[in-house]
Amino acid sequence: MILKDKRIIFVHKQKTGGTSISTILSGIGDTIRIHKHASLTDHITRLNDHNLDHETFFKFSVQRNPWDLAVSHYIFDKDSIQKKWDTISHIRRYKIISECNFSQYIKRVMFYGGSYDRYMCHKGEYMLDYVCRFETLQQDFDTVCDKTGIPRQQLPYLNKTNHKHYTEYYNDETRQIVADHFAKDIKYFGHKFGK
Repeated sequence: MILKDKRIIFVHKQKTGGTSISTILSGIGDTIRIHKHASLTDHITRLNDHNLDHETFFKFSVQRNPWDLAVSHYIFDKDSIQKKWDTISHIRRYKIISECNFSQYIKRVMFYGGSYDRYMCHKGEYMLDYVCRFETLQQDFDTVCDKTGIPRQQLPYLNKTNHKHYTEYYNDETRQIVADHFAKDIKYFGHKFGK
């Protein structure tokens, strides 16, 4: 999401509370349309199309523990497939996921991730001004509001997935697959399994 008049870029990563943030931001000002889960580079390119300098924009996103994120993707995908099966059963990815248990899902890397390069960097350079933590989302979003001059608001809780604590889904192998896939995120943000 790009708020043109407020000079804010929100890079919406999947399963990180982004729909809740977008719901609040969409009512605040003039927006420039962009794909919901566009990369930071896509946002900057879109600004260039409008002859706007990204360096004058406050850029932020949300980071979530990768092991928790992968479980959330799995539960969300399974629930979505079940609800929409009649219309999506012909799509190969959804057919595969419908037949996967969690371990198979992780081994086939059916989740989205590796977010550090895609959502936080442009041309290899880290470019965000602030990163909210999913685990402290409201508090961190309040900080974004304070930094950008928009009024603080309570975030709605949207697209929630209900599941056991993420640690209960993993074995050593699947835990390592996620660690490898999100290595940069884990290193940069200091994520630990179980915390």
